[in-house]
Amino acid sequence: MLEGYNFPVDKAGRLKDIRKHKSKDPAMFRANWTDIITDPIPPNIKPQAVTDFLHDHVGLINLSPIVTRHQRKEASSPEEGEAYDVWENIDLLPLGLWKHEIHFSVSFADTPDGVVSFIDAPLGLQSKATYMVRRSNPDGPADVSAPQSPQAAERGPDREAMWDGGWVLEERVESSVSVFFKLMVEGQLVPTRKTMHQRLLKKVEERLHGGDAAELPTARDQ
Repeated sequence: MLEGYNFPVDKAGRLKDIRKHKSKDPAMFRANWTDIITDPIPPNIKPQAVTDFLHDHVGLINLSPIVTRHQRKEASSPEEGEAYDVWENIDLLPLGLWKHEIHFSVSFADTPDGVVSFIDAPLGLQSKATYMVRRSNPDGPADVSAPQSPQAAERGPDREAMWDGGWVLEERVESSVSVFFKLMVEGQLVPTRKTMHQRLLKKVEERLHGGDAAELPTARDQ
């Protein structure tokens, strides 16, 4: 497991809820929440190709616009899967006036339809992100249980065709951090993850169809 943190995996290897695990902070000072980011997969992209990319852990790490470097580390248990040390530049002040590089550990566990990542980061942040490739609601134009991203809304008439019985990339991020840092963490987490979704779909499209890539967005563009 990651240093100083027990991953939410039981004896049978099943994933547990991260919020059931102990933290150094008293419960009253912890903020626990879930963000769901969902984007339609365009019809010209095979769902299996998206799943295959999610199993490329280095590729997934490099999708983040704030990652500066990473290196593989030795896994301390079979359940941990692939583990990495990662460094990111985060904004401590708005508009990029004060950036700070942080280091954290991340581990990946592949699933048939995606991947689950576990992060143990500074500020007492613990995060579990579940990526999955699934069908949208076959009985309606969209899965109303998941928020629609601005990118999907801006796709115009084609958006309905993508949602109506099509495939979506969904990421469910369960986070736990000190209440004093929740706004800062969530304010950077959601824009970064949305950017990663755009980059992922663009990368998969390039792998399938080739061609030059358009300029990839940054988190600040969101």
